[in-house]
Amino acid sequence: MFLDLSTFWSVVIIFFVLGPLLLLLLTALADLVMWSNFSAVVRVVELRKLADLRNEGVITDEEFARQKTKLLG
Repeated sequence: MFLDLSTFWSVVIIFFVLGPLLLLLLTALADLVMWSNFSAVVRVVELRKLADLRNEGVITDEEFARQKTKLLG
């Protein structure tokens, strides 16, 4: 099976032009998802710290609720 010239150039464009652009897009999306997950983990850790402070009596229930609302925005 032989490729005609237009099919050949279509393949070249897909692999050498659109391929790297698609790779950049997928990389950017992966970074966005990872950053989003990281941000959620940070919020969970901060909530646990606040809960520990509340449970130890360092902050009041009201202060905990205020900080929790601020953290979760």
